[in-house]
Order: sequence, then structure tokens, then C-alpha cells
Amino acid sequence: MINFRWIFTVILSLFLIISNSQPALASIHTYPESSTQIMYRSRQSLRDLSDRAWQIVLYKRIKYGKLITLNLRLVGFPGIIELAHPQQLQITTGTGNIWNAEDILVDSSFPANVGEYDFLEVMKKLNSDTPLRINIPLQGENSAELVVPIFAVKEWRKLFDEVDFL
Repeated sequence: MINFRWIFTVILSLFLIISNSQPALASIHTYPESSTQIMYRSRQSLRDLSDRAWQIVLYKRIKYGKLITLNLRLVGFPGIIELAHPQQLQITTGTGNIWNAEDILVDSSFPANVGEYDFLEVMKKLNSDTPLRINIPLQGENSAELVVPIFAVKEWRKLFDEVDFL
């Protein structure tokens, strides 16, 4: 005879184990660039509110143990997206704060679908895991709006706060 109490206990235990686990975060990748410099990056694939695909890369460079740069690179689909340069990104937090990130892409050798922004001041102010809305200036239209979910913000904060991921 099957003991239903035992089956119920096993099912309840499995449910509690699964529901109590931490959500998976995309990993932060480490790239040694020289014996004294390391790049750490977080890469996400997200869609803007118009359902266009974007690759979002937040990366920092550490040289001799000190933070050199913390930049956000946005890559839209070639031939569909053209970013307007030089214009700031506007970042709005879930709590209503509004910040700007300076456009640092001055090299015209980058394709029109790529933008890069100094994100250090934004990350210094970001002290909670709240979703972000990024307003991206585009050529020929006002802008694209991208929502960065909490799981990505958590990863960005981890990348900003920690020096070594090994």
C-alpha cells in the first residue's frame, strides 16, 4: 500500500527546495587584457518597447587593481537601428530617479547601430535592485526605450561592486 503522507512529504520538500533557490544570473565574464589590466563584462540580450533586439554590455576595466572605466555598450540590429551621436542616455529608475550617461563613442569607425556611454556615475548612484528604463536617442526618430529587468540590474551591481570574480 502506498503511503500518501510520505508522497506528500516528498512533493512538498521538492517544492520548497525549488522555490527557495536563487534565480540564475547570466555570468560575469573575465578577460585578461594584459598582465596589469583585466576587463569584466556582463552581457544581456533585451528587447525595447518596440520589440527590437538589443545587446547590452556593461563592462569595466581594472588596471593595477584600480577601476579605469565602466561603460555601457548598446548594440542594435544593423540596418534597422541607428543611434544618434553625441547624445546622452537618459536612465530612469523604478523609484523615479533620472540620471544621464555621457556618449563616449567618438570613433567614427564604429557602425551606426553601436553606442557607448560612460556609466560610472550612474552605477555610483544605483543603490538598489530596481528595474531601469533607458531612453536611447536614435537617428530619424525620437528614441528607443529599453527596460532593464531586476536580474540584470543585480548583475550590474555585482560587476560594479566586486573586483575579482575568480
